[in-house]
Amino acid sequence: MPRDLGDRAQDFREKWLAPSGGWLAEIVILLSDTTGIWDIIILSGIFVGTWIILRTSPMEIALILGFGFDLVIPLQYYNSEYFSSRHKDHLQDYWPTFMMGCIVEGVSFFLLHPDLFTLIVCIKTTFCLFMWLSKDKHGLALKSRTPRADRSGNNSEHPARSHRSSGRSGGNESSDDSDSSRPPRDSSGQGSNAASSNMPQSKYVKDPYKYLKRAGYKDPAIAGMILTMNQADKERAKKMFNGWRKEKDPKDIARRNKEYAERAKKSGWKPSSSSSSTEQTSDPATQVRQQTSQLNDDGPSNMPTSYHIPTSKAYKELKKAGYEDQAIAGMMIGMNMSDYSQAMNNYKIWTSEKDPAQIKRRNESHGNTSKKGGYPDKFKMNQYVGGPPSERLKKKLGIPVGSVKKVENLLNSKQYSEKNVPKELKKKIIDVLKNPKDENEITKVINTLKSFGIDVQGQPEFRDGFGSSDGKGGYRDIVLKNDDRTALIKSMVSKRIYTNEQVNQWSNYLKQPLSRNELEEKVIPFAKKIDCYLGEGYHGTGPHRFDPKKLENIKEAIKDTCHVSASMLDHMILKAINQKDPKKAQDMLNNWATNGMSHQEFEQYRKEIDWA
Repeated sequence: MPRDLGDRAQDFREKWLAPSGGWLAEIVILLSDTTGIWDIIILSGIFVGTWIILRTSPMEIALILGFGFDLVIPLQYYNSEYFSSRHKDHLQDYWPTFMMGCIVEGVSFFLLHPDLFTLIVCIKTTFCLFMWLSKDKHGLALKSRTPRADRSGNNSEHPARSHRSSGRSGGNESSDDSDSSRPPRDSSGQGSNAASSNMPQSKYVKDPYKYLKRAGYKDPAIAGMILTMNQADKERAKKMFNGWRKEKDPKDIARRNKEYAERAKKSGWKPSSSSSSTEQTSDPATQVRQQTSQLNDDGPSNMPTSYHIPTSKAYKELKKAGYEDQAIAGMMIGMNMSDYSQAMNNYKIWTSEKDPAQIKRRNESHGNTSKKGGYPDKFKMNQYVGGPPSERLKKKLGIPVGSVKKVENLLNSKQYSEKNVPKELKKKIIDVLKNPKDENEITKVINTLKSFGIDVQGQPEFRDGFGSSDGKGGYRDIVLKNDDRTALIKSMVSKRIYTNEQVNQWSNYLKQPLSRNELEEKVIPFAKKIDCYLGEGYHGTGPHRFDPKKLENIKEAIKDTCHVSASMLDHMILKAINQKDPKKAQDMLNNWATNGMSHQEFEQYRKEIDWA
């Protein structure tokens, strides 16, 4: 049994509310996360309010409300393709209970006094809700999962986490059928809230591990996310965190699991033995690789990760040459901050040194370097360097981190297969983009890609985060033009009411891909506040992900046919691509491009235009 009331509240959320709570769970969990009040207290408030409404309503209204409340949550699962199959047994077991309640309620309506009837309705509704929430998706009682069975480490099914999937609670089912991107709940006594012992601390967000784990992210990815938030400013960190924890798309969660785990690895973070043991995988080969990587430590724990030479080899050779540990750490920091050729040249000089005076001098100077870098803390030293030299070089040249995979997919696509790009050239391009040795080398590759029509520095689709979900049904497919971004910052500075820190925060934020939701909620109101015109063309591709190039072509046709301004054209496109039916959206665009628009449509859209 949980040791305190907080654990009991969390246990109630995970075992009772989240798996089958539907809209009720969504409301309760949202209010709980927002206010910090335990779920059971909020649910009790809703319970009391519902009883008051039913008890004070006329018989007919109480009858309808009772039926509606008993049906709405089960129907939410019944009408979902995803949940109906998984809760098939649960639903089949509930319908007899519901029918029995309907019969009792119907008979009471004709035979009992109104006051007694409304009491029967309240009791019946409470009983039906309890019967629904007290069963898992197989229709089995939740109480059968005792704490002892959960801690035994067997393969018993665990209740889902309380994240919201596809707009409903209970999206993450048990381990036997959950998506690989959403790992099952930890079978240790503390469940998904127990962070590994070496999980980095967040500067700006309280207990991010609990919420990110609940959303379906794995420990290495969570570590990478926390490190990323720590490197950003407070406002940006909270923005990223809210986007991650509200994510519902399994593909985006899987992508982030891979991307941020890689960032954590590059920063030198390694899972503790206890957390590693709880990360289960169904692939035996993966398990062997994980176990092997845990046994083979990359050099001493007081050394930074060496990017040019294996850490253990570099440590062994420098130690053999007569250098102290603190100096060796400083040398590795120096090599990591240099390009490959300079690092190898320095390494050769250091390992071949025979003069005791020179060794003593380097012990002192490089020892000071490692001290500044955080020696003997491996994690701090890796952070001090700022990542691998190849990543720093790409950042300097404005090459997004995630562009490598996008370029690789593009070169292997049918479009570029027809251009007969040699396989050797493709391989060289990808190898250099992944791990460039110097600036000249990667500049040549960038120019080669430009000759193929691929601009990794300028094309918005290569930006990190481009096309990702914003957690609200939109996609980050809008990148502000340099001129518009510069105008916003200049206008902000001219107001003389913003600090340098605030200006830098906005400058960094405006460089990132944004969704139309984010543009309307934050950027457009801010542009109005500082009296700056944002510009045209920021409608995005809509929820149906229209092809940007085709959208631009049809925009030109609509402009020629309808003879409208750029602002009105953007508004028309925005209205069309956000239609619920993609066919209707395409028909609207085609009709405008072919036949123009009616006077009524013109007046309607003209009045709706937002100047920003």
